[in-house]
Amino acid sequence: MTTNTSSFANTNRSGNLVAPNGQVSSNSNENNNNSNNEEDQLNRINLQTLQNRDPYISKIVDQAQRVCVYKFVAEKREW
Repeated sequence: MTTNTSSFANTNRSGNLVAPNGQVSSNSNENNNNSNNEEDQLNRINLQTLQNRDPYISKIVDQAQRVCVYKFVAEKREW
């Protein structure tokens, strides 16, 4: 198995909100849904960026804060 890494920009995914009165509160379900949508969009952008360098990359199997890890499947000749 060959494993390669590629850097990508990190986004701030803070789970806290500051109310007008200065109190800090946790996100509501609506904000969590927005965060999930933003994360899905970021994942699609990261995959597209990787595919621009290598069109045989089919998916991102795991990622960290500053690195995406993907593996090459020799039989299928794809990442």
